Amino acid sequence: MDDVIEESGRFIAACYGSHERTNMSAIRYDIWTSKMANKKLTAVPQLKTLPPTTEVFGEHVHRAHSRVVIWRKLFSKIRLILILVILDGHCMKDRNHLTPTHFLLIPAAPDVLQLINLIKCGCA
Repeated sequence: MDDVIEESGRFIAACYGSHERTNMSAIRYDIWTSKMANKKLTAVPQLKTLPPTTEVFGEHVHRAHSRVVIWRKLFSKIRLILILVILDGHCMKDRNHLTPTHFLLIPAAPDVLQLINLIKCGCA
């Protein structure tokens, strides 16, 4: 996980124009001091324009990395299910594309008469 944080740190540091540092707190300090040194400064720079601190950045990377791991596992299972559907013969070929036929059996929207029965008027 440390490798992921380090690589992410390099990327975000480059986004903020720092190519030699990966410590987010140091980059944050450098950006703050360069903004405060601006002689034309009329107001204090907003904190949301600064990169996160090193600790907060690590938490963001942990959260994002765990989501990516979950999504990859989910998509690999979905891909396996689609391959099994194709191999099982539940697809039809349409202009060189495979379309799963079990999706075609489910209507996209309810029937118009069913929709009319669902609509109720609140008047007396």
